[in-house]
Amino acid sequence: MRPMLRPLFSVISLILLPARVGLADVASQPLPAIKSGSSTLVVSVQGLQTQCGTVVALLFPSEQGFPAKEAKAIQRQAVKTGETTAELRFPNLASGTYAVTVYHDINDNGKLDTNWVGIPKEPVGVSNNPKPRMGPPRFQDASFHLSESEQKVAVNLVKP
Repeated sequence: MRPMLRPLFSVISLILLPARVGLADVASQPLPAIKSGSSTLVVSVQGLQTQCGTVVALLFPSEQGFPAKEAKAIQRQAVKTGETTAELRFPNLASGTYAVTVYHDINDNGKLDTNWVGIPKEPVGVSNNPKPRMGPPRFQDASFHLSESEQKVAVNLVKP
């Protein structure tokens, strides 16, 4: 390296190094854990149109990722269908506000099938069964407060 560029390189390194260290420190810090508790949420799913496939439920503690980003859900439960209703249980929950998304994976491919604009092709539903509107349901329309040791929520599936 040329002698003239060496001081410039050192100055740039000093400026950028703290920024890189700061980002690394933030990235390495763990996300806050969701506290577990003694409550169990029981989701009763109605409206299964076929007795094949799997019913999948996602539990969200906030609007982040709701209703479809599985990575943002704090719990995921699934059960094979065999009847016109299904029941899924979410154990060890702390009291708080939650919302549930449910879909019927009819073809058992492990995901909610959608068309090219993102509209579901398989039956879906959310807690509180809000009236359909343009776009996905909002967290505040589907949210409920969990406060009992065992609390039931009914979700009606609708075929898009």
